[in-house]
Amino acid sequence: YYPLQQRYRSLSTVTVILRNSPRFDAAEVVREAVSGIDPALPVQDISSLSEIVNAEFSIPRLTTGVMVGVSGLAMVIGIIGLLGVVSEGVSRRTKELALRRAVGARPSNLVGLLLRPEILRTGAAFAGGLAVASPAAGLVEPLVYQAPPIDTLTYGATAVLVVLVSIGSIVHPVARAARTDPIRALRE
Repeated sequence: YYPLQQRYRSLSTVTVILRNSPRFDAAEVVREAVSGIDPALPVQDISSLSEIVNAEFSIPRLTTGVMVGVSGLAMVIGIIGLLGVVSEGVSRRTKELALRRAVGARPSNLVGLLLRPEILRTGAAFAGGLAVASPAAGLVEPLVYQAPPIDTLTYGATAVLVVLVSIGSIVHPVARAARTDPIRALRE
């Protein structure tokens, strides 16, 4: 229930279609035509079709923008967390990497040694996230205009981004461990 004064909607509406005419000329033509019939009749809320459509979709557009912003923020926080976890895991193995380097392992071997388990861990985490995201996508489907609930392009791009971040987070600690003097690393 809404009081009439708070949510008044007139039932008398006139739609005028003018082709190839600017909006301001159309408004003036309508005002002149109405005042020619009855000068006491009010003419208000003259809007173009694009303005009406924009007003109608403003809330869904805002909702989508907020969802994209929050999703982007969650993605950034997740990437930062992934970088921290992977870098910490690799840093804990500095002595092992230094020892392997001392006995002749090449840096590419060290990268492969660390990359395989991280890719498997990242894949398992992505599969778990996909298992949660797929059913949850149905909940937000009514809020997102003309978007499928399961968007393979988005999921694929997310998977590629997560794998690239995981690989990127391994490169720096491995490069640091490869440059570290094995004797000094083993003493620490």
